[in-house]
Formats: sequence, C-alpha cells, structure tokens
Amino acid sequence: MDKQQKQIELVQQTSVKQAEFDVGRRGFKMNPNDATWIDFKSLMHDGDELWIYSDVDVYLGFCCGDEGYAIVRNGEIIDIFVVCLVN
Repeated sequence: MDKQQKQIELVQQTSVKQAEFDVGRRGFKMNPNDATWIDFKSLMHDGDELWIYSDVDVYLGFCCGDEGYAIVRNGEIIDIFVVCLVN
C-alpha cells in the first residue's frame, strides 16, 4: 500500500470472521479461500484491529475510489485489502 496516500475513512470495526460472512456494503461477498485474502490476514498480529474502510469521493456527482478492509495497528493503517472499486 502506498502510505503517502489515500484519504481513507475507517467506517466500522469488524472481525475476520464477520468479514468472511458478511456481504459487503456494495454487495461484495468475500471468498475466505482467496489466496490474496489469506495473505492479507496473515499480516495481522495480536492486538491488531480489522476495519471496513472507504476512500470513495464524490465530485460533480461522480463517485470514484475503493472500499475494503484495513488492518490497524496502534492507530496506524498497516495494509488494506480492496474489495470494491467505485467509478
């Protein structure tokens, strides 16, 4: 992730179990067996938090950005997992 970065809004804290069960805010269903998701989860340490994030902006009636999950450690976003591109 480019930490220089995106203006990410942390929307709601969640859990890995909940993320794999829920249908996302834009109708995306997580595949818990996806290799990229498994790699992302492996970055989590004890005490880390998983958050739903959004960096969708609206300008002149048009939306663009992405949404997904963010690993937060000690108040800092460590990595993101994009589940939905909005354009």
